[in-house]
Amino acid sequence: MLLNLEQEQDIIRIPNLNYDFGDKFTVSVRPERIKIKAVPEEGDVWLQCRIKEKIYSGFVIKTIATTRNGKEIVVNEPIEQRSGFGAKEDIFVTWKPEHSIVIKA
Repeated sequence: MLLNLEQEQDIIRIPNLNYDFGDKFTVSVRPERIKIKAVPEEGDVWLQCRIKEKIYSGFVIKTIATTRNGKEIVVNEPIEQRSGFGAKEDIFVTWKPEHSIVIKA
């Protein structure tokens, strides 16, 4: 199923949802389940984003990425698994469908 985010500028695909087109949802994913990639893998849920900033906090790097419509997504990466992307780079924010919590609005 495709889910349109605000202003219909971003669309994400989460398989096996049984709702009608046009239904409104809230999608939640824990920040440590989100990955940053150059290209999404088969089966990933993804959004195309741009890295806004990276914050180094001990053993975790908090990356703030923005969608095309300006919404922010926070990704927590363990320092040993950090992506090599820097600020203002275009990336894909991805997660596995089973990590999605979808609540009908």
